[in-house]
Amino acid sequence: MYDIAYERKLLSSFTWLKRNDEVVANGFVDCVYVYEFTESKTAYIGRTINKQHRDNAHRNNAKDCVRMYADQIKVPVPVVKYLANQISPQEGSRYEALMMQKYLNNGWTLLNKQKSSGLGTLTRVSKKECIDFAKRFEYWNDLYKASTSKFNTLRKYGWDKECVWLKDKKAKNGTWSRATFDQIKSESSKYHSRTEFMRGSKSAYERARSQGWVDILFPVSNQRGISKPIAACDPLTGTIVKTYISTKIAAKDLKTKPIAITSVLKGRRKKHRGYTFKYI
Repeated sequence: MYDIAYERKLLSSFTWLKRNDEVVANGFVDCVYVYEFTESKTAYIGRTINKQHRDNAHRNNAKDCVRMYADQIKVPVPVVKYLANQISPQEGSRYEALMMQKYLNNGWTLLNKQKSSGLGTLTRVSKKECIDFAKRFEYWNDLYKASTSKFNTLRKYGWDKECVWLKDKKAKNGTWSRATFDQIKSESSKYHSRTEFMRGSKSAYERARSQGWVDILFPVSNQRGISKPIAACDPLTGTIVKTYISTKIAAKDLKTKPIAITSVLKGRRKKHRGYTFKYI
């Protein structure tokens, strides 16, 4: 809501809202600015509390990302444009993110300074560039292997929804890094608990865990320490003869040990006490 109000210039009418007096009193007012390389449709969006110092750095520091890009394409550093002035650092942070997203959505490539190394580099690519690159492939797996950065950018900004031609497939060498829910569900059906699933197919389990599917595939009631109903069935016809609220209750009724019934449930034994057992 703040971003909408700011973009439509409504904040000045919200007279009941107070500014951060300490920030303003000390002169720490922020601004959001942009350098636009219009021919290549590339831009740098930043924020600062010292306009002149920052502009001089972008123009005169040979290692600055804006200056480096200008030298690379052999053009002068463009005139800075101020997108917002006289705002608090908190407001500046929010508006900077809003403008970056707006430029990306309009097909611009953004230049950013990497926090780890301090060297300027292209860290974001435009929507059109990502989608055009994705059109070279049939499967998500192949796109991921060709360019992890473009793959992550497509997913981060929701542009992957437009790549309807890309398909999922089980990765080679038994990995499941891009498997669909149905593929993981089919694999998990071989196991009776999430612990068995994790031990029997670790990569498929990790895929399910990272996507939040484990609780769907194995509800809490399936886990150790929480009862799950079972049925004792006729081994010839498969007809349910008796039902029990837990393995422990079934073992007590049949005068046996729970582990014996569990062995049948897990497929280690075919039957016990004249019955086959299954979860219900």
